[in-house]
Amino acid sequence: MGTSWVLGMELRGKKLGIIGMGRIGQSFAARAKAFGMNIAYHNRTPLSASIEQTLEATYFNSLEELAASSDVLSLNCPLTKDTYHLIDDKIFNVMPAHSILINISRGQVVDEASLANALHSHQIAGAGIDVFEYEPKIHTKLLTAPNCILLPHIASATFETREAIGMLASEAIIDVLNGKPDNSIPNLIKF
Repeated sequence: MGTSWVLGMELRGKKLGIIGMGRIGQSFAARAKAFGMNIAYHNRTPLSASIEQTLEATYFNSLEELAASSDVLSLNCPLTKDTYHLIDDKIFNVMPAHSILINISRGQVVDEASLANALHSHQIAGAGIDVFEYEPKIHTKLLTAPNCILLPHIASATFETREAIGMLASEAIIDVLNGKPDNSIPNLIKF
């Protein structure tokens, strides 16, 4: 095995492909940019030119082209009928062998059987996921993949975020009781 098993990929200069550039995707892009990553994305529609310029992000119309050119591919999209199993054998077949998949969206966006096969065959270098297709069950081959990090869905487990969530819920209740429409509820959580 030697000492290479403790080595990883330098993020600086690598391309981060983001699927889903809503609020969370944009926030993730801003953080990755701070690490020196080059930002590319696929979304239903391109972002405004000003947001693209701020993030120094490049839009890809083709999901396959984005996957083929990304060192790290991050899923930040909602689960819809169009995104169910969006990441499957077709995408793993075009991803570079050194690439890493991160799923922080919803478990069913990824075909877990395909992911497990891609990891065990070293078709991709690794994956980090905190959502699963059949939660709370985890595909057995993911549990044995040495190149996969599995975490519980606890990214919001900070005092500040949980307090903000509580405040948001409290204000929403007050707004409903006062007859305010849903769109008047402020966005208290900033990512």
